[in-house]
Amino acid sequence: FAISATADEFEPRPALAFEAKLADGSSFAVPESIDRPTVLFFWATWCPYCKQLMPHLQSIIDELGADSVSVVAISVFEEDDADPSGYVADNGYQFAVLEKGEAIASTYGVKGTPGVFLLDTDGQVRWHLGLARQAEARVAGIERHGSRAKRRAPFWAAALRQALDSVR
Repeated sequence: FAISATADEFEPRPALAFEAKLADGSSFAVPESIDRPTVLFFWATWCPYCKQLMPHLQSIIDELGADSVSVVAISVFEEDDADPSGYVADNGYQFAVLEKGEAIASTYGVKGTPGVFLLDTDGQVRWHLGLARQAEARVAGIERHGSRAKRRAPFWAAALRQALDSVR
């Protein structure tokens, strides 16, 4: 079935600016650090939806190349003993990691996980996960919280891929 939640249906808007230190000690700033399409991925180590979506995000990097797309994994709402950087490293994901991103999540209106935003090279938000959730409900007749993470993650990743195709 066709996914109707494309970047073409979404009015691009400027990404909300922020600057933060990544887990590796380097700086990351929006929009200054955006030199290729970038996925801002708000997640938590305990989130089953996030865990199911992460391999799909990595497959996008594998397919397009790390020089063509980047993923910034912004961990939020974690337990005190969580190790987001360790989780990303242990699973071989090529994501930049930003820990303790609650303030950034609040700025972007993220109240739960996962939160996904696609930024283009002009620093515009071109797609967000809410679009895929709306399309999922229209196409599959699934209630927002009514299906399992394993079924939803591929749908969300396909919508993200379609949006990426329109901004590359």
